[in-house]
Amino acid sequence: MANKRKPESITVPDCGIGTLKDRLINEWGILRPSRYEFQISGVPNETTLRLNMSCESIKLPSRGVSTEAAKVYGPTREMPYDKLYVKEMDAIFRIGKDMLERSFFEKWLDEIVSINSHDFKYYGTNNSGYAKTIKINQLDEQDNVVYQVELREAFPKNVQEIELGDAKVDEYSKQTVQFAYRDYKVLYSKHF
Repeated sequence: MANKRKPESITVPDCGIGTLKDRLINEWGILRPSRYEFQISGVPNETTLRLNMSCESIKLPSRGVSTEAAKVYGPTREMPYDKLYVKEMDAIFRIGKDMLERSFFEKWLDEIVSINSHDFKYYGTNNSGYAKTIKINQLDEQDNVVYQVELREAFPKNVQEIELGDAKVDEYSKQTVQFAYRDYKVLYSKHF
């Protein structure tokens, strides 16, 4: 008969649940998803401010690793072999009376593909082509940046339709833009 040992317990600081909740709220804090900034490189300041203020929602990008089953000896293991980026991200903008939010992204699309000849322009980055850098900042309650990512070689892939209709009297117009990007890197994190 095998000798059975009692499993060891996980070591937790000696404090009650109230103390843990207090530390979570007051010491570590909780971030609000409504506290963020959005910026596209190479865009005039006034337009940058307008797009940042009208950006209703955006997502921090995701990444992972591509894996492949590998069996050398014993059970099969999933082994990573490549970085994996989703490479697409949606942003939703409230549209102003002059429709700048839609016009800006349509013009950017025209810089990618000529509206007349249908030729694709030079990919390049920032000022030398149509691909740009997008920065997203997560802010705390005091508007301090606690996390910053940079989407590299980003451009609008799709400026989606805007639905109009008589029943939308109490709504406001929104523009969804789907961005493609090559990869991203974390520029700032409070802990790294």
